[in-house]
Amino acid sequence: MGGILDFLLPRETKFIKMLVAQSDILLQGADEFNTLISNFNNFKEYEIIERRNIIRAIEHKGDVITRKIIDSLHETFITPIDREDIFALTQGMDDILDFIHETTTKILIYKVTKMPKPMSEFSQKILKCCTIIKNSMHHLKKYDEIKAAIGELHNIEVEADRLFFKCVGEMFENNHNPKDILKFKEIYESVEEAINMCKKVGAILGKIVVKHG
Repeated sequence: MGGILDFLLPRETKFIKMLVAQSDILLQGADEFNTLISNFNNFKEYEIIERRNIIRAIEHKGDVITRKIIDSLHETFITPIDREDIFALTQGMDDILDFIHETTTKILIYKVTKMPKPMSEFSQKILKCCTIIKNSMHHLKKYDEIKAAIGELHNIEVEADRLFFKCVGEMFENNHNPKDILKFKEIYESVEEAINMCKKVGAILGKIVVKHG
């Protein structure tokens, strides 16, 4: 029976399913991004553009599910976890996908023709983070698993910070072309921001564990 009962009763299954769906989309984007970066130097230009278009389409799918979750929050009286945490989770996953898409856009705008090796390390870290986030959404009520995921996301973010400073420092030390330094610094910043946002999603999961674990 629909109507007022649909409004009043908790929709645990609905919200969990939507968060899982969003995490699946996020992982698709991270996987495509890793494929692009790992094979970049062997891809032809049209293949790079095709991969970027695939990532853009995935980012659009992510936007759709994000809006659906936010709209549902406005329409639902009772939620399985605090509504601000649901909002923060969906916004965090959306931001990660935005940074992935932003990175691929910068690669095309700056006409990158050769990808430095450290970029594949970043893309693999993003893929690993998004895999952890997806698994967390699938097991949102298994708090011991969530705690382990939070620790993993934190460790990856620390590793990414070190890699970022190493990459930027080496560009200056090796007297790279100033234009290359500028464009790759921006690209590195985008992928680092994606990983930083993964850590923030981990922090949101930590809040959920404290409240409900």
